[in-house]
Amino acid sequence: QVFQYINTLKIAKLTYSDYAEWWKHRNECRSAVLLDTGNGTVEAESESGNVQYRIILPDGKETITAFSAKLHLDGLKYENIERNISIPGDVMHSRAFDIRHVIQNGLDWWIKITE
Repeated sequence: QVFQYINTLKIAKLTYSDYAEWWKHRNECRSAVLLDTGNGTVEAESESGNVQYRIILPDGKETITAFSAKLHLDGLKYENIERNISIPGDVMHSRAFDIRHVIQNGLDWWIKITE
């Protein structure tokens, strides 16, 4: 069911190697962005030509776009993304004392010092 849900959201499925490579690339990316609210434009410079920017408007609409020059904000297609973030009622349950946590911490410590 989890992967069916991921497929409905069209989230990319990556291997651990793919994910590590993505983070390495992201860590190397350096960019500068200048917003001109008077003209409704954004200018961006990036050391890597393969950078996408997420633009979120004050009303909550957003878009993701790649650019490396001046971009007019009104020419983009925005989506209204709903975020239903709810905190479970029993969120503190995971922090309650459990003897299994103590045992696991002890085992982790033992493995660390004996390797």
